Amino acid sequence: MADQYEVLESLALQESVETEILDKCRQSPNGATNMAELLADKRSHIAMPGIYLMAAMNLCSQGKVRVQQKGQHLTEDASTADNLIITLLN
Repeated sequence: MADQYEVLESLALQESVETEILDKCRQSPNGATNMAELLADKRSHIAMPGIYLMAAMNLCSQGKVRVQQKGQHLTEDASTADNLIITLLN
């Protein structure tokens, strides 16, 4: 039962992060944000970069955002999430 609770808690957190990413993009004049801005006040929680990266990639797979690194499309060997640019597509 604890495992199910952890999964539900994780999904709720990811959904919350996805909403935060979309809101941040909508508030930006150019419809984009970067991962460093999103993580700036969350460095104390070590798992946060992974959660934000998963949320951004999930939004990308849904066609809601484009995720790029240094002007190039994201590749599997991306070394750090801080260099990611997230752009709203809708």
